[in-house]
Amino acid sequence: MKLLTRKVSEVMVCDYCQHRKCNWTKFGPEKIPSRCFKVTSIEIAEDFVEEEEFDKRVEIAKRIASYDPNEKLWYLDPTVEDPLTGYELVEVVEEEVNEWSDYNDLELSDMVDYEEEGFERFE
Repeated sequence: MKLLTRKVSEVMVCDYCQHRKCNWTKFGPEKIPSRCFKVTSIEIAEDFVEEEEFDKRVEIAKRIASYDPNEKLWYLDPTVEDPLTGYELVEVVEEEVNEWSDYNDLELSDMVDYEEEGFERFE
């Protein structure tokens, strides 16, 4: 059973976090939350990776998460500068972020019908 419909072009990191205290379904790329609970973390790597690959991963992480130096963890954060959203975010999460570590298991909610419409990706 799907509770609501959302365009893939409106997906943001909140769609992956889905924190129970956040009204994440009310937000989108044009209207981000004023604060974030920062509870969903990701790992850059489980083992050693070459410096070039590590730098690439950090650049991606900076667009979807904030780093907490005390906990040494990256937390999904919609308030980061120049965030990935929509199709680009979905592609990066599925093809890269979830492959960095077995710990990373980000998924869109199965309670939301994520719709792709025609040429909206090119708008």
